[in-house]
Amino acid sequence: MKVNWKNISLEELAGYLSEELRKDGIDLILVGGACVTIYSKNRYQSYDLDFITYEDLNKVKKSLRDFL
Repeated sequence: MKVNWKNISLEELAGYLSEELRKDGIDLILVGGACVTIYSKNRYQSYDLDFITYEDLNKVKKSLRDFL
């Protein structure tokens, strides 16, 4: 999938990261302000993504390093 990093929305970025991490068997959930941004259709704005997971953080770090 080719990503237009300059114009990607917060929702698209959250989905993209979630799918990429799930390819490595990492289940995660988006929480926090980004959820409010997505569900309010940008009426309230967050500029970060907060995820929670039960996975070992070393596994998450490795997956993110491989992804980036």
